[in-house]
Amino acid sequence: MHRRASSARPPIPAPVVDGGASPTGLREAARAVSHALPRSAHRTLTGQTHHAAPHALAPTLVGFFSH
Repeated sequence: MHRRASSARPPIPAPVVDGGASPTGLREAARAVSHALPRSAHRTLTGQTHHAAPHALAPTLVGFFSH
């Protein structure tokens, strides 16, 4: 299947979240994804791992989707 170039970079806003206590590679991957998406918002959840607690993640998502 042939993909159009535009499908690789969705024009919609996208939250990209990582945990400050996650391994370095995961945090770097989150930053790379954020840089690759034109309308992303990157946030690091201090003290969280890649299994972020719902109470830590929820305010970030609510804030993102409220704008």
